Amino acid sequence: MAAYYKQGPPVMVVSSSNNQAVTNAIDSFGQVFKASENLFERRWLPEIESYGLYMASPFRLNGEAGKELKKKYHVVDPRGSEFPSKINTQEYVERAKPYFLKLFNSYFEQAESDIGKAESYIHKKLVAEIAKIQEPIKEYIEIEKLISELTAIFLPLNNESLSEAKERWLKEKDKKIGQYNMEINCSKEVIEINQGRKQQFG
Repeated sequence: MAAYYKQGPPVMVVSSSNNQAVTNAIDSFGQVFKASENLFERRWLPEIESYGLYMASPFRLNGEAGKELKKKYHVVDPRGSEFPSKINTQEYVERAKPYFLKLFNSYFEQAESDIGKAESYIHKKLVAEIAKIQEPIKEYIEIEKLISELTAIFLPLNNESLSEAKERWLKEKDKKIGQYNMEINCSKEVIEINQGRKQQFG
């Protein structure tokens, strides 16, 4: 729901006593792009090929092994450099804008050239889709509420039969109607008395 509320995405941390478990998790993130050709399931930013960021030790990033690691994963060292330092620049942002808009226009069949308007368009689509999902849930809750109310009314009490429970409910309803009618009649009498006083002293 982060996108719905226009917040940053949640961050999931995977840690282990060995590197293999961590890289397996990152590899599974990378498989998302290979499993589907759906444009909407791809990253709409250039040079980003995974949802995972490998926080490797300086030792792992040294030498030829480190170079191979950087080719395979998006890595960050303890100082916060490497991959983040490449994309957190104005130069990257300027390159990413047309790339994003190209995929946006292709998927939504638009001709937008403004990032802000494209973002608003996507957010409106998201809100509409969530509303569609929530609607049947709201209807289900209302139905459950109605069933509970009816059950409370007709559920046999003290081993009484369903017909006896129904008869009890009808009597209670008639009693309430009688009380309402009495209150209405009392109100009418008060109004008539007040009107009589007005005419008498008017």
